[in-house]
Amino acid sequence: MRLASFYLIICSLLLASFAAEDGQYGLWDDVQQLDSSGQPIADSYGQDIVEPFERELDSFDSAIIKPFNDTTVESREEETTYLDYQNQTSLEDNYNPLYDTYSQIPNVQETTSLVLSVSDLDGDNAADLLVMNISGQAETEDFNSSISALRGADGSTLWQKDYPGSLVYAMTAGDLNGDGRTDVMVNQVLAGQELSLSSSVSVFDGSNGDEIWSRPQSMALTVAYPVKDSDGDDAPDIVVHTFHIDGMNGSLSTRIARVSGASGMNIDEKEFIGALAVEYPAGNLTADAEPDSIIAIYQLNGIMSGELEDDLMNITATTLEAIDGKGGAELWEQSFAGPVAAIPLTDLTGDGKDELAAYLIRYGEDASITNDLALLQGSDGAVLWQKSFPGFMAIAMPGEDQTGDGLRDMIIYKVEGSEEMETLAVKGDDGRQLWNRTGMIYIPSDLWGQELLSFLPASL
Repeated sequence: MRLASFYLIICSLLLASFAAEDGQYGLWDDVQQLDSSGQPIADSYGQDIVEPFERELDSFDSAIIKPFNDTTVESREEETTYLDYQNQTSLEDNYNPLYDTYSQIPNVQETTSLVLSVSDLDGDNAADLLVMNISGQAETEDFNSSISALRGADGSTLWQKDYPGSLVYAMTAGDLNGDGRTDVMVNQVLAGQELSLSSSVSVFDGSNGDEIWSRPQSMALTVAYPVKDSDGDDAPDIVVHTFHIDGMNGSLSTRIARVSGASGMNIDEKEFIGALAVEYPAGNLTADAEPDSIIAIYQLNGIMSGELEDDLMNITATTLEAIDGKGGAELWEQSFAGPVAAIPLTDLTGDGKDELAAYLIRYGEDASITNDLALLQGSDGAVLWQKSFPGFMAIAMPGEDQTGDGLRDMIIYKVEGSEEMETLAVKGDDGRQLWNRTGMIYIPSDLWGQELLSFLPASL
């Protein structure tokens, strides 16, 4: 099974909710590309910034690299060897337009290094840096990762953790050990393959890298993120997903636990047999100023193949459970046929509770993928209205009050492949179309609704 593809399914469901929410903290605004030692990558002229490139295709689909600026790029011809010919033939014989990106990636170990500017780790009252180095081969899906913390003032290394054979990411998690400084959560998503598969989530003292606690898993993938404190220990909690795969029959089960950030012990846990389940923030569904969440439960027809499109098509039904952020009680439940992703919006009905846009994925006989769009009332999950977009993908976002009735309305983008985009404005509470324009990009004044980030610990 191609485990990286399975991981993409999980991440796409989790990160879909964050994509509309990261405007407030901007965790990725200061991302730079670094070398394996943690230094910014310089180009051949000694510049610290790598110029962006665009890729053009000639009639033989060969890559021509052209800078955006006016710099002249001289081509360099090299002697063609038998190995070069073999590699080129192999790529052509196995060409697949769906994964064309891989044909442009050399099958050699390459390192991607990302740095995040984070809150003070070492107590000097200055921002520091968290560096993630991930190397891997596109064809074999073998990964090696390392996480390091650098002092923001001089770039010196505070600590480093190496994870050979693993796909790993890290993020700050607030103060977990009570020393007044920011600590770090490291999520080892997967290590090894097939029968040797393992994963873990660990937290470390941000100043020196000492382990505070760790939760290892075997035959499972792990995805985790920090949330606000719910058990009164003055430390942020961590939501931990473990996806267990039966090595004999390929069946899947999911456990979702809310874990004490201070001790790593379970506060509560739910298990979903034979299903892929993901919990993510859903704005405020109860008007109590506490962020609530949605658990999306995907029932599968048969085993997981690890191929993204096949596994999405194997989802026969989706159940959405709304969970109260204060106490964890279930608020409501709504079910749909096929795969559905529900994304938090804002209050569109005037009751002080956020609504959700539900994307109902549809598959055409020609293998095309489109979606219907439904608006779910945040207070009870009722479907307020639903629209179909045959032949199109539809993307919704909150708009302004376009009608003057005191309620915010919705903007919908209709997209078909690389064709021109069409923009629709509809009444938020009943879905009535107000107007449509071709080629227009609408930008509301409070892009992405910053209040939806309230699930994060304030220290992040």
